Amino acid sequence: MKVNAASINPVDIQLWRSGLLAVVSGDKGMGRDFSGIVVAVGNDVKGWAEGDDIFGLLFEAVRHT
Repeated sequence: MKVNAASINPVDIQLWRSGLLAVVSGDKGMGRDFSGIVVAVGNDVKGWAEGDDIFGLLFEAVRHT
């Protein structure tokens, strides 16, 4: 996936204004709403194709090595 845009939503603003942002770590911060495009699809993936537009909310980041 290639992310083209990430947004700051009302919950992010409330978190920022509360002062709790400093204690939130890693992937739980602001800007987890995103839109982008699929750049590669695994052999067993069904329903998605390279070039598809996508959007979503990141709940947990998975890093592949």
